[in-house]
Amino acid sequence: MKSLVIILLLLVLLTPLVISQTIVEVPREEPQTNFFSDAMGFLTSKVILSVIIGLVIIIALMIGAFFLVKWLIQFIKKRNDVFYQVRKERVKLASTHRRYPAKHWFKVHKNTPIRLIKKDDNDRLIVSSPIGYYKGDYITHEGNFVISMNIVGYKFWWFFPTTEILIIPNRKEVKVINPITKKNETTILPLAKDVVQFNDGEVLLFAESISNTGMFFVPVMKSKDGKVIDLTLPTYDSLRNVVLGDYLYEQTTSFSHLAKKSMDINPFIRSAIKVADTSQSVEVPSSQDRK
Repeated sequence: MKSLVIILLLLVLLTPLVISQTIVEVPREEPQTNFFSDAMGFLTSKVILSVIIGLVIIIALMIGAFFLVKWLIQFIKKRNDVFYQVRKERVKLASTHRRYPAKHWFKVHKNTPIRLIKKDDNDRLIVSSPIGYYKGDYITHEGNFVISMNIVGYKFWWFFPTTEILIIPNRKEVKVINPITKKNETTILPLAKDVVQFNDGEVLLFAESISNTGMFFVPVMKSKDGKVIDLTLPTYDSLRNVVLGDYLYEQTTSFSHLAKKSMDINPFIRSAIKVADTSQSVEVPSSQDRK
């Protein structure tokens, strides 16, 4: 009984102290954020991911369309222009026979440079800055010397470097038309080995310049009397012989095979051939046999 009274007295005395105590709330620490986490959260959102995927698909379609259009243009040119076919195949052959490495297709200035060497008015040799960069070379079966090169300033769509070919007639003399007399004149020319010099790390052309003829490039040479020699007509004349001798024969052969195949699959022609064979195999009795 006494213990119960003591407990009650303690509760009465401690109740005001418990009520007077204030409750202190400890503030919660907010999670720390930085720029990296905010950027990652922004980039991984569904909207941004959809935009990125859409851009990737559009860029892939544009690249595919670019190469498709380029292939169609080359296909049409190859079928309609024989000289374009000659040019394309000679670029490949020059690359196959190249004597210097030409690994760079975009930064072409890292490939072997090609320079011009010409004489000034005082007969001093002048070495020019690079006019192009080497891609390959070889001698054709008609005797021309071909150099494949990336010419400085020539680019496709102002961005991609194009590959051109320089054709050097490898003959001692050529016949050119005198623009004054309009007559054929024989002109002595240096051979290709005297025009092109392959050094360690550079290619030298002993010419005044190179000239664009539309599909190919030719060197601008000077004769001993100082006259400029136009090599355009001799070059196209040799290429015309190649076209007539090789490609037109190939096209004629292909056409004959195609015509024969079309005759074989034509039912009317096959029937006519069978009827003709049957009529030829029938033996007509002669007047002597009738007796």
